[in-house]
Amino acid sequence: MLSAAVTPLVPTTAIPTGLATLDDIGVGGVPSGRLTVLAGERSAGTSALLFTMATHNALQDRPTVFLSGQDSAASVQDKFLAAVAGVNIDRPATLGPGRILRIGAAADALRDRPLWLASGLWEARCPAIRKILACPADQVRRGLLLVDGVRLLGSGPEADLLHDLEGFARELDIAVVASVHLKSRFRAGDTSAALRELRGMLASTDAAAVVLVHRPDRDGDVLGRRDEVDLIPAAGWPGTATATVRFEPHYHRLVDLPNT
Repeated sequence: MLSAAVTPLVPTTAIPTGLATLDDIGVGGVPSGRLTVLAGERSAGTSALLFTMATHNALQDRPTVFLSGQDSAASVQDKFLAAVAGVNIDRPATLGPGRILRIGAAADALRDRPLWLASGLWEARCPAIRKILACPADQVRRGLLLVDGVRLLGSGPEADLLHDLEGFARELDIAVVASVHLKSRFRAGDTSAALRELRGMLASTDAAAVVLVHRPDRDGDVLGRRDEVDLIPAAGWPGTATATVRFEPHYHRLVDLPNT
């Protein structure tokens, strides 16, 4: 565990992640009114998990706010279309009539959904988040705020920014999920270095949950684990099992493995 101060999840209003494998080892999703932190090395799949959660909930007409510190607004929109359509939009030369129709259908599916997108830097006390939440504030209650790349979204320490996000979760009664990139390398059986790095970030929060996002074959040297991602409950999660899902990087999403 990260700290004795981290409070385990209790059955409450849960927002589904879009991954039954992950929801099955929790309470059906991430909790409203609390902060959940996703931590992983670069290219591990943290952004893909956030896009998966965003598209699933937006298509269910659940209010969803997606804030990216890594991509432009146009890039974020393209990634949403890729995730819903299952089409690699990053390779326009391969977009024949059939794929273009699928992209159009994805755009139609997302149109008029309660989905708000923002990108760019934010400063201390997160005015960018306050700005985007100001207009739909009443509508986003019981919804979802997803923050991709906390370290890239401001000049202050990550611990302070995570503390602010926890405040938003409580203030607006929404589920907040934020991703952080770890410098520490770790394996599924030894997460001690990752947890030590996280302790400093979470010192001033009472994070509802920490999930480590681990891609065993990121370097192509783990046989039999190609395109798999392990979601490892590290703190504040009621279940201790590891959820293994498939990473589809070209579509910017994670999907459940076949239920066998």
